[in-house]
Amino acid sequence: MVMDDAHGNTGAKPIERALPTLGGCTASDAVGILRRMRQRVSGYDVELKAEQCSEPPTVLTRVTIKHKLRGSIQPETVQKAIHLSERNYCSVSAMIAMTAKIKTIFEIISETQTETVSYPTQAKG
Repeated sequence: MVMDDAHGNTGAKPIERALPTLGGCTASDAVGILRRMRQRVSGYDVELKAEQCSEPPTVLTRVTIKHKLRGSIQPETVQKAIHLSERNYCSVSAMIAMTAKIKTIFEIISETQTETVSYPTQAKG
């Protein structure tokens, strides 16, 4: 793993590693929970956007997590799985929520339809 500071520009700054770690943490929790709830998840992507404080410490202040799922999945179970991950299991989410408002949304892409439906969830932090 190559890391650097803002002046070296040869690798990611440590804070830039936090965002993909958050996405991986909450997505892996949510997929596991959905599978235990007998949901057929055939694809899962996470898109992340964040804002940082401009002055040191340059902590994250706002984060948007967009879960993009494919399969035969009930929206209520997705919302429950994401909620459980963010509130109970994902330690990265717990740490980032200390400084950032986290907004989570999800989108289900049906295997049988070309229609995509987006759902908001509640903000954390």
